[in-house]
Amino acid sequence: MQFLSQVERAEAQAEERRADAQREARDILKAVEEANLAAQRAANGADRDLAAQALRRAESQAQAEIAARREKQAAQRAAQDAQARGRLDAAVATIFERVVNDGHR
Repeated sequence: MQFLSQVERAEAQAEERRADAQREARDILKAVEEANLAAQRAANGADRDLAAQALRRAESQAQAEIAARREKQAAQRAAQDAQARGRLDAAVATIFERVVNDGHR
C-alpha cells in the first residue's frame, strides 16, 4: 500500500512539474512574442525614419536641381536677349531702308 501511495505522489508531483513547465513555457513564449513585437515596432519606426530621411534628401536634391536649371535657363534667356538686342539696330536699319527705298511703289 505504501508503495502505491508513493507512486501516486510521484505521479502527482510529475503532473505538477509538467503543468509548471507548460506555464513557464507559455510565459517564455509570450515574453518572446512581446519582445518580437516591440522589435518589429522599433524596426518599423526606424524604417519610417529612414524613408523620411531618404525623401528629404531626394526633395533637397530635386530643389537643388530645379534651382540649377532655373539659373541655367535664366542665363540662356539673358544671352538670347543680348543677342537679339545686338541685331535690333541692324534690323531697324534694314526695315527703314526698305521702307524708304521701296516706299514709292
